[in-house]
Amino acid sequence: MKSRTAFLLIYGLVLGLACITRLLNLDTRPMHGDEAVHAIKFGSLLEQGSYTYDPDEYHGPTLNYLSLIPAWLSGASMLTEIDEQHLRVVPALCGIATIMMLLFVCQAAGWEATVLSALLVAISPAMVFYSRYYIQEMLLVCFAFGLIVSCFRYLHAPHLLWAIFAGIFLGLMHATKETFVIYLASIFVAAAFSWQHSKTSPGEIIKRFPKAIRLHIVAALVAAFLVSILFFSSLFSNPHGIIDSITTFNAYFSRASIDGQHIHPWFTYLQWLFFFKQGPDVTFAETAILPFAIAGIMLLFFSKNPISSFWYFMAVYSITQLIIFSIIPYKTPWNAIGALHGLLLIAGFGMHGIYQKLTSKHAKFAWGLISALAITYLGWTSRQINGRHVVDAQHNPYLYAHPTMDIFAISERIHAFALQSEDSTNVYIQVAASGSDYWPLPWYLRDLPNIGWWDHLDETVPTAPIAIISPDLEKNLTKRLYELPPPGQRPLYVPFFEKQWWLRPGITLNGYATKEIWDRFYQTTQEIK
Repeated sequence: MKSRTAFLLIYGLVLGLACITRLLNLDTRPMHGDEAVHAIKFGSLLEQGSYTYDPDEYHGPTLNYLSLIPAWLSGASMLTEIDEQHLRVVPALCGIATIMMLLFVCQAAGWEATVLSALLVAISPAMVFYSRYYIQEMLLVCFAFGLIVSCFRYLHAPHLLWAIFAGIFLGLMHATKETFVIYLASIFVAAAFSWQHSKTSPGEIIKRFPKAIRLHIVAALVAAFLVSILFFSSLFSNPHGIIDSITTFNAYFSRASIDGQHIHPWFTYLQWLFFFKQGPDVTFAETAILPFAIAGIMLLFFSKNPISSFWYFMAVYSITQLIIFSIIPYKTPWNAIGALHGLLLIAGFGMHGIYQKLTSKHAKFAWGLISALAITYLGWTSRQINGRHVVDAQHNPYLYAHPTMDIFAISERIHAFALQSEDSTNVYIQVAASGSDYWPLPWYLRDLPNIGWWDHLDETVPTAPIAIISPDLEKNLTKRLYELPPPGQRPLYVPFFEKQWWLRPGITLNGYATKEIWDRFYQTTQEIK
């Protein structure tokens, strides 16, 4: 690139594109069950100022605590005062930060390759999709890359500040999700390979470091421990959370090996990313970057010219991580984005590296055209997955047990009937679904304070005026309403869902209300008409 000004201008445009794709209309997609679970847990922190780390569920505390920032900035102090945009902006900003951090390695990695890599990350369907997803994955990708960048800068210009930053990012990784150990293992493997490939002797490496390296290492470790302890101890109010942050790995990886619902073949991540076929059509989500990533890897291994160690590191890091996650039987599509992030960077490097290798003007033009078409296709695919197919499970590989748009109709209908009760929004509502399979409904009904959530129908508990029931429990409801009570104490209940609505593909709920509430609702709608 001819000037730094031109580079910064183009990079600014890429960042602007990343902001547009990640920050606009964050509330259009229904909340996933996992998102809703995290949101409800965050509600306790927001409203009561309390958070207790659970080593068996919910993952690390960073997502909850960082969510306080947009909530406080908006003046919210209650869960009912925030919406999806307040929550999803946290991973969205982490996704943008992941692109911004490339600026700290661009001089060593190469201006043009850095811009191309940043562009691919900015428009990648998966990177956009999960930047708009209120779970821990994008935070983990961001913090892991922050650790990599900090270590890279320290190795090239040792300074206490970079050591401290590395420690902070390491602590944030630990406090985000248990799978940070897989990221860390990939970092160690990549570091070892990069050192071996550089053919640098241990003595030469030691000479690069300042005499204060021991102080720097201690500072990094102290920073990592302080950050981790700060989060897991709930700002020092729950010391046992520190111990739980260690014991959690036994529970997490035990569950990962036996949870049949999420057990998939080793090649599943490759299918999700590059060749997804759920119905009659095939979705090539990230396929456009695959030939360029392969070209980049080939250049790294076979080129005789010196290449920045950053690219070697990222190639081994992403391949190692993909292999480890593929070996583990437990699989969900969001686990792949750490490896995908590295492959996107390598694809940008390969795109530029091959162009540089070509000598003919015609060949350069052809390669440039192929690259432009690939970028265009990737952007179009991202637009489809994050727009038209955002809840279309047949064409969107990143939807996983995801609610349908019917959740909005279900929520609206329940609210409408609640308003017709004598207690209005304070009416008692009973929600019962086998296996507690009613998520993300608690998020959408968070403004109705008097709701009981059940995984069964308790015959000792009176039936609420409004009952939301999974179909397999309807026989129990009939028995509870019309067999157990004595004659004269059997109120009539009427179905009030207009049609069969799907909570998720294959999962439905049915709504029942007393005839008194139904009559009020009918009368109100007639008056409006």
